[in-house]
Amino acid sequence: MSRAVVDSMLKTSSGKPHTYSLKLGLRVKQRLWKTLNCPTMLEEEQPDGLIRVKEMFSRPSLKRSAPRINVDISGEPLPYAAQRKRTCL
Repeated sequence: MSRAVVDSMLKTSSGKPHTYSLKLGLRVKQRLWKTLNCPTMLEEEQPDGLIRVKEMFSRPSLKRSAPRINVDISGEPLPYAAQRKRTCL
């Protein structure tokens, strides 16, 4: 289902893939969010310490937009960059 929703956004009118940008990513996220009826998660801590996660859905409105979640990655290691093998011709 998700491919049917965003495929038209990922290619130009001539069929070539769009260059990825943050703006395009946010537009894709917004379209998916609306198509899936604005899913949200509600976390509740239980008395035994476990976290219960509820998934809720609502109808989209003109003012609502997909949530922007900032994740703190300052303590994370840098991603591994695979080095290309050099080939001699």
